[in-house]
Amino acid sequence: MQLVKAVIYGFGKWVDEEIDFSAASPLVIYGENESGKSTIQQFLLFMLFGLPPKKREFYRPKKSGKMGGRLYVELPGTGVVAIERLDEARNGAAVCYGPGGEQYPEEWLEERLHGMTASTYQSIYSFSALDLNGLPNMKENDLGEVILGIGLTGSQNLYAVERKLDQQIGELFKPYGKKPAINERLALMDGLAGDLRRFKETEDAYQGKIEEARQMEQQIERIKTEVEQLRDQQSLMEKQQQALPLVKKYRTYTDKLKGFPPSIAFPEKGRERLEQLKEKLLPLKSEQALLEANVENYQSRVDELEKKLEEESFYEQAEEVLQQKGSYMDAVKEQERITSAARKKEIQLESEIQQLNAGLTMGELSSLELPFHVEKNWNRIKTDADQLYMEENRLQQEYQELKQQRNYLLNQAWEAEDGMLAELEYQELQEKLSGYKEMDLLRQVQEGSERKREEWKKQKAHQEKISNLLLTVSFTIAAFLAVLAVLLDQPALFWGIPVLLVLAVGQKLYWKSHRTSIERFLTEEDGQQGTQILSQEEKREAEQAISNHEKKSSELAVVKEQLKTVDIQFIKLDEKRRGIDEKRRRLDTLIAEQHDAYPFLEQVEITYWPEFYHYIKRAAGLFSEYRQLLQEKEEIDKAVQEHERSVMDFFQESNIKLSTWNPVTAFQQLEEILEQLNRTVGEIKQYEHLIAENRQSVHDTIRKAGVYQQEIEELWKAADVETEEAYYRKARQSEEKLAIETEIKRLEDQLDSIFPDGTWKGIIEQTPKENELENSQRKRQETLKELEEKLDLSRQQLADAKAAISTMESSEDYSHTLHQFSVEKEKLRALAHQWAVLKTAREMLEKTKRAYRDKYLSQVMEKASRYFTILTDNSYLQVYPPSGDLPFQAEAQDGVRYRANELSQGTINQLYISLRLAIADIMSEKHSLPFIIDDAFVHFDAVRTRRILEILNRQEQQVIIFTCREEVRDQASFTIRIHG
Repeated sequence: MQLVKAVIYGFGKWVDEEIDFSAASPLVIYGENESGKSTIQQFLLFMLFGLPPKKREFYRPKKSGKMGGRLYVELPGTGVVAIERLDEARNGAAVCYGPGGEQYPEEWLEERLHGMTASTYQSIYSFSALDLNGLPNMKENDLGEVILGIGLTGSQNLYAVERKLDQQIGELFKPYGKKPAINERLALMDGLAGDLRRFKETEDAYQGKIEEARQMEQQIERIKTEVEQLRDQQSLMEKQQQALPLVKKYRTYTDKLKGFPPSIAFPEKGRERLEQLKEKLLPLKSEQALLEANVENYQSRVDELEKKLEEESFYEQAEEVLQQKGSYMDAVKEQERITSAARKKEIQLESEIQQLNAGLTMGELSSLELPFHVEKNWNRIKTDADQLYMEENRLQQEYQELKQQRNYLLNQAWEAEDGMLAELEYQELQEKLSGYKEMDLLRQVQEGSERKREEWKKQKAHQEKISNLLLTVSFTIAAFLAVLAVLLDQPALFWGIPVLLVLAVGQKLYWKSHRTSIERFLTEEDGQQGTQILSQEEKREAEQAISNHEKKSSELAVVKEQLKTVDIQFIKLDEKRRGIDEKRRRLDTLIAEQHDAYPFLEQVEITYWPEFYHYIKRAAGLFSEYRQLLQEKEEIDKAVQEHERSVMDFFQESNIKLSTWNPVTAFQQLEEILEQLNRTVGEIKQYEHLIAENRQSVHDTIRKAGVYQQEIEELWKAADVETEEAYYRKARQSEEKLAIETEIKRLEDQLDSIFPDGTWKGIIEQTPKENELENSQRKRQETLKELEEKLDLSRQQLADAKAAISTMESSEDYSHTLHQFSVEKEKLRALAHQWAVLKTAREMLEKTKRAYRDKYLSQVMEKASRYFTILTDNSYLQVYPPSGDLPFQAEAQDGVRYRANELSQGTINQLYISLRLAIADIMSEKHSLPFIIDDAFVHFDAVRTRRILEILNRQEQQVIIFTCREEVRDQASFTIRIHG
């Protein structure tokens, strides 16, 4: 993604502003402090990712009612897209406008950003001077981890999250702790469990009362079940008394239904259907009679017209002749067109032959043959000639340039030899300079020895004090152990005394030996002395002379190598000359062959042969077209004469007189005759069409009537009758049976509503008597009363048992302890769950970070090392990631590795920027987003600033730098200056 342009309607202090980002990267936006650079960054984030309502309110402009704007970005594969956000529209949601004006919602933009959020974008693709300032304050053990966490996870809060998780886990549980919440809860539950065990001793008597109460509850449930069963039976008897009248009526209708046949063959709604068919059949019969009368009238008129038409015997022959009129008129027009085209083509052909100016005639052009390969041959000859001319010129030019180059190199060689030293003089200067370096090295060694002796004096005094203290402490402890062994009568303590004494004396002897070896080494260094053999001025002169000699010697060697190369190129030019001469001989042979085959080519230069081919090819084509037109004219003349002869023969045979002979007049007269005949024929066709329509209508009417008659017969067949009267008798019988069945169905529905389970069917078969139902009801009521009295007694006994249990439970200690134990158990379970969640989260975070780091670490460190080497001008060659307790390390040119906190502030900043650039490169493989830097070069001098700008200039992704430093502005290629 590339930012193209930002149009700010209103955002913070910016109102109706436009910023162009299309310049080459890196783009520097320069402005003084408080000029609005940070507001522009927030506007870009708002356009890409949006802002919550409170933050949008903070950036609402004071001098405008509109808050929002447009950001034009270029997306790969899509083109330039405009992203618009307005605070007062769509609650700040984005609307995207494509290159063709198409409109997309904010979800489309989120897909193009691949799930990137504002916080992730700021962590990976944006950083400022504040990020650099926090690095020196971090501990040595945490520096590498924090920087790696910031980069590889895309969140500066990862370090704090890990520490917070560790703190929360420690506050919940420690294996040997007492203050963590889970440890305190476990101790409290141990005390509650002891109290519950004491209360268990009084539980036996209590359990007996519990068992008695349980048995009483079971007896009450059995009585309740019997009561419910009796009430169900009583309800059934009441329903039978209610349904008794319906049962009697049902049996009456079923007896009547038995008097009818099991099934009556009669169609559904048969009476209504028959009446409707009879009403539809009557108008069809009337229509049929009227159509048959019309057919007879039309046929008589057709007979009269056909009798009249038979008197004109030449009708068909006249039509055939008249049909030739169109062909004749077309042939005449074509004759005129071809004659005109042939004349124009003849004039054009004569003009083309004159333009060729090659001595060709129309006769020669007619016999000219140009095979398909001629054009290729002429093009090849022309190309070879042009190429040969250019090669000859180029060869001559190369020869002159090579000659000048050789003369120049010879002059360079003479100048280099004049500036060189004699061999003997050069060796003497080398020996003097080598001696000076040896003496300077000895002087540096002596200065280092002096510093070592001073440091050794301080270290020796300190070490002497520690050694004496250890010896005193060891003897004191040994004496204490001896006294303690005697007082406590513990002989085993005597074994520690020799060990302490051996260790104390051993460290004292070791220190003495170590001190002696170091003093001997320092004494040996003091013996090394030397004398200077050159002064500083002589050394500089010797170095300058040797440097000039070596420079001239190197220049002379280069010039000699170049002279060898020039000589080789002279040999190659001679070989090229021989090759060009051979090409010239072959070309002359090809040109002579073409002159023999086409003599007119001698008057045309070779350069114009390809164009001349097309001209002569076109002339030959024109001649072929002209000859084709002459043939077509001859054929069309024959066709015109044939048509005129056919018309003349018809008029002579038919004895029709013509005032003057003209084919056009003859056709007109023939059209008038045929027009009268055609009117008669048209009238006959019209009547025949009416006859056909009426006959079809009669047929359709008969067919429709037959359909209705067939449906009537189908109704009779369905009713199994042969007459209409028998059909109506069967209709009445069917209607009576249907009424009885309907009434029976209604009674069944009523009985189903009373007895949903269908038990009424058994009552129909054996209908109970009314007095028997009343007696059964009375007996069940007496039994139900007895059971209810027994139920009340059982409930009283259960209440007494529960009262006894309540008395035993009058002490609240057990229940209170049991309740507290349950509450504490739930709290412990919740804390354990919370601890497990935090522990799992910590392990998942560590595993995820480790997997992510392993995946990208090598790529990031490779790119970071390359950037760091460039920024430090090869002072550091390699960056190593944290390992164990070691933080980031940088390897210097001499192979020494330095920890991050051992570097200067500027070098730490260079390391941090190298890491951020490397991470952004890796992330850009998936998210190609602009890289924003906000005054991150505050600790850089002019040289470091130039280097970082050179690196950013080579970045593939777009880079935007916000700065208030003039040196950054002056060194940048493209700068936008803003004024607050």
